[in-house]
Amino acid sequence: MIESSQSGIDWEQRRYEIAKDMLCAIYMDDGNEKRSDCLGKKFEYQSLEGSAREAVRYANVLIEELKKYDNG
Repeated sequence: MIESSQSGIDWEQRRYEIAKDMLCAIYMDDGNEKRSDCLGKKFEYQSLEGSAREAVRYANVLIEELKKYDNG
């Protein structure tokens, strides 16, 4: 779980918003269909669950970077 800082940023809300946007980006990615057809290769994007996990991973990494610059 990502904690709030003294600056009042709601990191859980940010995490949700970023993951939601990333899931749309992953879904709209033109290469998504090609990756899902690659036999023998394991891409996270091959399933809905994998796409959701990947979106959350992007959100977590972005938040950790943003928190480095949070002066709160």
